[in-house]
Amino acid sequence: MTALHRGVPAAAWTISARLIAKVCDFLALMLLARLLTPADFGLIAMAMTVVWIVEAVFDLPITAPLMRGDEPSESMFDTAFTLGLLRGVMVAGLLWALAWPLALYFRQPALAPVIAVLALAPVARGLVSPRMVRFMRQMDFKREFALEVTGKLAAMTVAAVMAATTGSYWALVAGTVMAPAVMLVLSYAFAPGRLRLDLQHWPMFSQVVGWGMLNQMLAASAWQGDRLLLGRVVEPGPLGQYSMASNLAALPTQALVLPAMRPLSAALMRAAAPADQARIYAMGSGLLMLLAGPALLSMVLFAPLYVRALLGPQWALAVPFLQALAAVYLIELATAPFPSLAIAAGRLQVYTIRLVVDVCIKLGVIAALVSSQGIWAAVLAYLLAAAVSCLYSGLAVRWLCACSLTAQLSAVWRPMASMALVALVVGWSEPLPDSVSQTGWALLALPVVVGFVHAAVWSLSALLWRLEGSPAAAERFALDAVVKVWSSVGNSLRWRPVGR
Repeated sequence: MTALHRGVPAAAWTISARLIAKVCDFLALMLLARLLTPADFGLIAMAMTVVWIVEAVFDLPITAPLMRGDEPSESMFDTAFTLGLLRGVMVAGLLWALAWPLALYFRQPALAPVIAVLALAPVARGLVSPRMVRFMRQMDFKREFALEVTGKLAAMTVAAVMAATTGSYWALVAGTVMAPAVMLVLSYAFAPGRLRLDLQHWPMFSQVVGWGMLNQMLAASAWQGDRLLLGRVVEPGPLGQYSMASNLAALPTQALVLPAMRPLSAALMRAAAPADQARIYAMGSGLLMLLAGPALLSMVLFAPLYVRALLGPQWALAVPFLQALAAVYLIELATAPFPSLAIAAGRLQVYTIRLVVDVCIKLGVIAALVSSQGIWAAVLAYLLAAAVSCLYSGLAVRWLCACSLTAQLSAVWRPMASMALVALVVGWSEPLPDSVSQTGWALLALPVVVGFVHAAVWSLSALLWRLEGSPAAAERFALDAVVKVWSSVGNSLRWRPVGR
């Protein structure tokens, strides 16, 4: 487990960056939700669905080939930059060509200029300096911390100022474009280098790019295809409620799981044998369940409080959507490291199969039921797909690294049992008083109940771990990581006399 332990400082930096970024998102969300209408968010959700899917079709996972083997040469960085530039040109060109036809499809003429401007965001993301990978290879994520935090702060500021002065949905567009633009500029300040067109090393990217593009396209279709189908049938107002609930439910995954996956993926790729990968996978799945599970559970249990505190009364229809979608993410959390394991094992096609099944279930159920069930067709599709994907991933992990279903379950059963007990206690308790429905009280109550859920789940999981004999599991790793980080912070703050 040495590789995984080396990832602790890296995980601390990436999770801190994502947490600060999501705090910015929270603040911007709270402000924009009160300055703009659900219909505004629904309109932007339609546009962003198109942007995300087109961007995923042409996604080039350039980082993975540069992370493998020896230190990349300058000509390899030139090839990576050239591929990023070509990708940007293709994405922007296709979005500009589709802008007006898609506006006609959604019956929303205002979408055409919105899509045209939003096309600049994926261009900026694709042109970030490929030399940033040097820091990733060294498990140094401090500069990525600065990139993400600075970009989010700039986006929040621009969006808030525009929303306050214009009251227009263009504030959302401006914020979306500003973040990657700032990150692009800063990346070349941190990792400068010549900009030269060169495809000499295309073969080293071709296999990963081929499977990566297919997987990203499928993942985007599974994630955004619901809005593409709903946008044709559902009005922008209800679609905005659903979109906002989806964004809120995804925050724990985006703020905690995704940044933690980066050092976990690096540890899996450095594992020498399938047995090592099995141990790292089991440990990682348990850690992710401990890390993000309580946050998702709090959304399921206290969704009305989240909506009242963060969005306001005009978003009340988002409450049941938030509860259902948070439950979906909680189910998927048990096998969250599966894509990274498939990449580390060199079996991307196994992950592709899961994505194909996921897309077929989601889009098939939505297409069949959207006319009669509306948005709830998407919710049902997500729940069904999550259950099937979790079962498939467990069987695939057993095949990839010989990590048995029993070993996978033993890695997550303690936090899962703890969350089930907390859910039962909250379900038997009296509901929150009506006075909490006032936004001011909701803002005060939300951190209290969220903190209670986290403390209860972690305490119960730790108790079960001790009763089981303190095995080498996620709880042990989490305790060691906390001690390590605490000691590091204490040493850095400790006063030293001058001259010593």
